[in-house]
Amino acid sequence: LAAKGLNAEIVSMGHSGVKSRQLYRDLLAEPTTPYSSHSLLMDDDLDYLVIVAGVNDTASYIGKDFYAHHMLGIIKAAQDRGVETLCIEVPDYGIESLPFTSVSSWGKQLLFRYLFDGGKVNMIEDYRRELLARLATLSKPVTVISFDPNIWHYELKSNLYVNPSHLNQEGCDELSSLIADELSALHNKSVPCA
Repeated sequence: LAAKGLNAEIVSMGHSGVKSRQLYRDLLAEPTTPYSSHSLLMDDDLDYLVIVAGVNDTASYIGKDFYAHHMLGIIKAAQDRGVETLCIEVPDYGIESLPFTSVSSWGKQLLFRYLFDGGKVNMIEDYRRELLARLATLSKPVTVISFDPNIWHYELKSNLYVNPSHLNQEGCDELSSLIADELSALHNKSVPCA
């Protein structure tokens, strides 16, 4: 952002390994609750909220409705506070290459995959479409940051990943640049010309 001429204070909060529902709960949780991001939501100086979620939802085959419902909750909470929201679509990652941690996790994923995702192994695009459909129902538009398949396709660009579901430093730099480009463009649209 600084390279684009924007003087910004970045506050990063997260809860590693959780699904969108827990991120939504964290946003509404009392400040004394572990991983609470409620103080961020209540910050009167917060102008933009960038939401990065979905890998754990898709990896767990929890269902596109579950994912979209909780993402919409996060977005609406931010919009109710007057915060401009940018939502990163579920990124491409090595969903077909994820290791199983145990026999029980394999069984649970298999069951959920058939219950919620029609048996598809890679249903990332389904989750993206469902979120876009839900966002279309909002009265205020939301900026969705899309992943160019030429840059982010896991099989073609595995050099950007440390493992099938996590970016390495080069991948994080690429993602940061993508977010900065979108945020800068959004900010420049909202600032009146002198």
